[in-house]
Amino acid sequence: MKIQDDPPLVYLVAPFLRFHRSFHMLARLVAPEIEMYRFDLNEDWRAGVRVVRRARVSSE
Repeated sequence: MKIQDDPPLVYLVAPFLRFHRSFHMLARLVAPEIEMYRFDLNEDWRAGVRVVRRARVSSE
């Protein structure tokens, strides 16, 4: 199988209040051609996964 030379697509998934407060600062350090999406899950995700919020992460 040949590996494509396209930039990666990154999904970041964690419970709603568990992303570190410096997350956005660190996301700006990622190359802008890398497409990133953040998915915030409900805090009681073990009882059933539910996406609370989804957003594209901008590195600009």
